[in-house]
Amino acid sequence: MPYIRKAITGSVQLKCGKLYAVINLYDDKNNRKRRSIDTGLSPRNGKTKAKEFLRSLLDLVNDHENTPVSDSLVEIIDKCNQKSKGAFDADSYLELLTKSLEERRQHVPLRYSKIPLDMPFVDYLNLWLKTKTKIQANTYAGYQTAINGRIAEFFGPAKSTLGNLKPEDFEDYYDYLLVECGLDDCTALHHHRIMKQALSYGVKKGPLLYNIMDKVEAPADSDFEGDYYRASEARELLEKAKEDPLYIVVLLTTYYGFRRSEVLGLRWSAIDFESNTISIERKVIVASRDGKRETHDLKKTKSRSSRRTLPLIAVVKDALLKHKELHEEYKRVFKSYHQGTEGYVCTDVLGKLFSPDYVTSHFQVLLKHSGMRSIRFHDLRHTCATLLILNGMSLLNVSRWLGHSSTAITERYYLHFDVRSQIELAIKMGEILPHQLADDVRETFLGVA
Repeated sequence: MPYIRKAITGSVQLKCGKLYAVINLYDDKNNRKRRSIDTGLSPRNGKTKAKEFLRSLLDLVNDHENTPVSDSLVEIIDKCNQKSKGAFDADSYLELLTKSLEERRQHVPLRYSKIPLDMPFVDYLNLWLKTKTKIQANTYAGYQTAINGRIAEFFGPAKSTLGNLKPEDFEDYYDYLLVECGLDDCTALHHHRIMKQALSYGVKKGPLLYNIMDKVEAPADSDFEGDYYRASEARELLEKAKEDPLYIVVLLTTYYGFRRSEVLGLRWSAIDFESNTISIERKVIVASRDGKRETHDLKKTKSRSSRRTLPLIAVVKDALLKHKELHEEYKRVFKSYHQGTEGYVCTDVLGKLFSPDYVTSHFQVLLKHSGMRSIRFHDLRHTCATLLILNGMSLLNVSRWLGHSSTAITERYYLHFDVRSQIELAIKMGEILPHQLADDVRETFLGVA
């Protein structure tokens, strides 16, 4: 049977002297199942409100990003009717329904065996995305943006279905991203991985016999390298940033190489001034929801290795204690001091948590006003790693300091900075082929004649 997304319709009807919103739902076999919602309104003066409620209800259940594709919606409506029985309120009902739809999206996987091969590819990707219940909000939002953005532009409903996809379609798509859209290899590779993951799940759970992406060559990985400040520049930045609102954020990121999400998620409870330790236990991210960017505090880190406890460096400890004392004073002086984010370290003078977007944008303002060379905020993390490696720290120790999931990530970005590990090789080569080189190397790099 061809895949058709049926629009859910309804009407306001009079039953037993009261107005009901009657909607036409469909089960897995495409059979219609009517459900009636008692609005509690009288036909004498409640028709307008009943129609407004029905219109809002239909808008909600016809939103394909929220509505289940099986008879799950029938079950959800029945539960909402039961909970609102005897005390109906239109706004409360719609709020309850919205919450129920979101919970179903997060906790109930889709049944792919019901998905036909003539389903539009983009619709399939959106359905697959609803099974990704364990990924974080910003990751989910990123997948959603990619699917409903460039992927939807190229693989339109009229053009591509699950059954007619060909390897060259994806190769043409990568050319479209790189040539027509002017995007980089990293974006093309990211989209490649999303689509391959979605189709792999379709092979495992549903109608696909094999993953056509296995026949598609992945775009080249990005050769992007982050910038960094030299030691003198880093010291200059920290000096010039002392009077800036972001000073404590910049200080922590420069010394510890924290990710933006990690430094913003830092709470005073994670700092032990007696044992001199600082711990990364959570993070703050920004993600889009219904077209609106929102800040979220997550009680978990990017990976298990990201959760780490590090020594509290003396200069950082002094700065943190002064910062804490200053905010205690702000709390006494400003009646409007924000109480909801009291436990966070990185807040403004009114106690409000810095948003990730603000950190990124204001950091550029700080550099411009300070006359510093422009780098990204994330490049402070690169600065920390690079300075440690250039000063003889091993890639393994730097990997643990940064909270990388493996040393392979550290090697990928910083192996070319690991000069010290090559010194002994240079000395040994001088000994194998006796020459002045060995003594020159010792004197130059090790300070030993």
